[in-house]
Amino acid sequence: MKIKIAVLGLGNMGRHHVRHLSGIEGAELVAVCDPSKERADSFAQEYNCKAYYDLSSLLDSESLDAIDITAPTSLHYELAKQSLNQGVSVLVEKPICETTEDADELIQLAESKNLTLMVGHIERFNPAVVAAKQLIDDGKLGNVSMVIARRAGRFPAQMKDANVVIDLAVHDIDVLTYLIGEAPTDVVGKAGNVLVSERPDMASILLSYGNGAQGFVHVNWITPTPFRTLHITGEKGHIELNYATKETWFYPSKFTQQTHDDGNTTVAFEDQDPVQVTVESADQLRNELEHFVNAVATKSTPVTDGKAGRDALSAALSALSQFK
Repeated sequence: MKIKIAVLGLGNMGRHHVRHLSGIEGAELVAVCDPSKERADSFAQEYNCKAYYDLSSLLDSESLDAIDITAPTSLHYELAKQSLNQGVSVLVEKPICETTEDADELIQLAESKNLTLMVGHIERFNPAVVAAKQLIDDGKLGNVSMVIARRAGRFPAQMKDANVVIDLAVHDIDVLTYLIGEAPTDVVGKAGNVLVSERPDMASILLSYGNGAQGFVHVNWITPTPFRTLHITGEKGHIELNYATKETWFYPSKFTQQTHDDGNTTVAFEDQDPVQVTVESADQLRNELEHFVNAVATKSTPVTDGKAGRDALSAALSALSQFK
């Protein structure tokens, strides 16, 4: 039995979702939906599926198992709620919605109807991040103490209302939760306005965790050459990875400690050769969509479920609330 699915929203992300879903085993792309009749008709013709121009018509006309929502953030709550109320499982692009109260309602609604609610935190499916997580789970780093994420690039011309925290930082906030193993207990945020005055286009966020780990996320829309990097430090070593190229390096730690007569301790490190980590060659969006289709088919909990989306949104909003 294939999961009957439709894609709602055919913008920059939606077109890629359609392309992948059309080729995923176990999924049947039944329809596409977009307010632009021309766009919806064009995609429907290319991918041999039906075209709809509003969600109500789609839900009334098709018997769907799932819907993939790639519409603007401001529409996430209403579109997801309407779909869940119709008994349809939902994958919604990050962030889950605009407020934690709305996120809580969607989570409760999905649970009450025994439906899948998954949030598109795509970096969890990046093979480089998965490889780093495996090293952590295997004990190669020991206890993780610090994770530093830097994500920057040019101002996105299509962004009319989102800010750099909700659009970019929420990615890394979720990745830190994934790697450290828990959501942050404290968030401190600072932001700046460089190229636009009405919303932050630069932000730095410090996150603290109950297990003693710390995280730092820096994002901006003011850098002409984009970069996305992640640095993970533990008591046994350090990982550096590039989100885009998927290059991942592990630096093992070997050191000796000496306590002196004055009570102070010094640490002497020995030089160690870095090890390039083998990373699967795969597309993270396809990985994400395959994971969603499988979760719907097996009634299993996705790794980026509603709670994960809510945790990332909560931390991002906490940082935003501190910006002047």
